[in-house]
Amino acid sequence: MEIKSHTISKYIKDVVSEYESFKIFENSLPISKVIDLLRRINVTASNATDLTLRVHKYDSLLSLFFNVKTVIDLESADKVIRNALDDYGLKYLTDEDLKQLQIRISNTKEENRINLGFVDFFGYNKEFFKSLKGEPFKQVIEAVASVTLSLDKYLMEFINSKINELVFENVTIKLLNPGRIHPFSVGVVAPYLFQRLSIKVVSRKLPTELVTKFYEQASLSKKELIDSIAIQLFETSERVMKGDFSQLVGNPEDIQFKKRIFTHIHNGFNSIEDAKTTFSRDIQIIMPTLDFIEEKIGELLQEERTVVIKDASFLDNDDEIKKIAKTLSMIEPNPGA
Repeated sequence: MEIKSHTISKYIKDVVSEYESFKIFENSLPISKVIDLLRRINVTASNATDLTLRVHKYDSLLSLFFNVKTVIDLESADKVIRNALDDYGLKYLTDEDLKQLQIRISNTKEENRINLGFVDFFGYNKEFFKSLKGEPFKQVIEAVASVTLSLDKYLMEFINSKINELVFENVTIKLLNPGRIHPFSVGVVAPYLFQRLSIKVVSRKLPTELVTKFYEQASLSKKELIDSIAIQLFETSERVMKGDFSQLVGNPEDIQFKKRIFTHIHNGFNSIEDAKTTFSRDIQIIMPTLDFIEEKIGELLQEERTVVIKDASFLDNDDEIKKIAKTLSMIEPNPGA
């Protein structure tokens, strides 16, 4: 309309007069070029989805002219929905185990919920727990504690067995047997790995400040822990090199066997300085393997562990029975293992 009425000429003239950078066009207004550019512009209607797609497709071009910001993406929208549902007490659950747990306890009345920190009871009335005075209450708590204590004990044994297995595969076979490292340096491997991994079992058993107090390794860096263990190795080796076997325990046959082991471990050393020099060289070779083993075993451990004790209602649920059968088939030891 402005083109046909020649109003466009006035607009162009005003722009040229207003902006210093367009002064070169004062004597020759580019009316034809502007009209040609305007006629090339294609105006179409777009909804929010169309605009979002265009922003993603031409983001580099748009950013030259506009400050482009995505107000809501899928991840943000997901968080908004989850928070909104959570505000109304509607948990947005996709985990089947969490769903089953929620179904089990969601209808439990407040007076039937007992929260004792390291253990929570659902479905047992507070009046019932009031009646458990003295020894009965102590026995209940000790029974629950014994479950986690047993699991932790066996978990420590599991960690130790995995360390022995992976050390044999990755240190003994790949590093020691080919002569890449000295037998003396292997002494740091098992203690280092056990101290690094066992802290995952005990870290939630005590408050943080007590964990670092009772388990010094929890506050040590990798290098600090290596140095700490190495100092103990050097002290023992120095005594052995001086002929001091007073710390060896066992019957005479055991002590003779241990002496032969010490002789093998210190083969080629004339002084403790030889041991320190060899260890400093070998630890550079060993460290990547230690990191690998720690990561492999660490994948099998979780600091936060929960035990849920249920009743026999699962026997009336076919889906639950199938899940149990599937789980049992997964954890059943392999024949000959």
